[in-house]
Amino acid sequence: MSNPDHVTFLVNFGGYWVKNHVGDVAYLNGKDIAIECKPEEFFIKLSAELGEGLYGQNMWYKYPFEEHNERKRLRSADLSFKRMCDAGRWTGVMNVFLVNSTEHPNDIESSEPCEEEIRVERNVASFVDEDEDFDYHNTPPNSDGEEEEEHLVRYKRGSGQLEIEQVFDSLEEFREALVAYALKEGCNIKISRWGKDKSAAVCGTKEPCPWYIYCSYEECVGKWKVKTFEDQHSCTNDNYCKILKAPMICKMFLDDIRTDPDYGPKWMQQEIEKN
Repeated sequence: MSNPDHVTFLVNFGGYWVKNHVGDVAYLNGKDIAIECKPEEFFIKLSAELGEGLYGQNMWYKYPFEEHNERKRLRSADLSFKRMCDAGRWTGVMNVFLVNSTEHPNDIESSEPCEEEIRVERNVASFVDEDEDFDYHNTPPNSDGEEEEEHLVRYKRGSGQLEIEQVFDSLEEFREALVAYALKEGCNIKISRWGKDKSAAVCGTKEPCPWYIYCSYEECVGKWKVKTFEDQHSCTNDNYCKILKAPMICKMFLDDIRTDPDYGPKWMQQEIEKN
């Protein structure tokens, strides 16, 4: 069900925080669920989902575009809950994290790099300088890695095209691709799942519709890849786009705003409608 008053809360639970020596933070070994509701109903819906599993949990929240070390503490009966509700109405999507306060009262200190760092290093390693002494003639053709690369579809920024096997450098880039697709096709889609390793989107209309896309991290190529894509809408266009929220709009027009301080909502709306 799609409702403009609802917010999608992407809840991570069963895991714990790990922090390395330079302060980078990761949430490990958790599961995730998506709860869509009015912000003020969040704890009621969460309690219905987790039941007794909600007891004894420390909670945090953050915007989807924030890093884990920017997370904020969340409590059900204080100002932090109101702030999260207000933020949710603005963005449409919020990340929430639960950690058992008895088993993991504090972040676990680790001398190893966090998972995100490892992925960055792997991506960077794929662009090392060529070895002048490397013998290409003795290299076995069509290795597994090369075969995998041949089947990948590179994302072209701003193209508005989504395809199966398409790869992205980050989930944020995947979300930008979803926005570009929604603008190009003039359709209503919304995020249904958003985690550190995977994301999914579904049709945002109130009608039953098979449109669905799922993207997750592919270890062998060090990128996020579209694993499932059902590119057919059976719904009637409702002239609404739930994925197009204030932070993404600001990001789209950031250069225009910097160049012209008078560039306002009216002009943004006209540009969006052109697409």
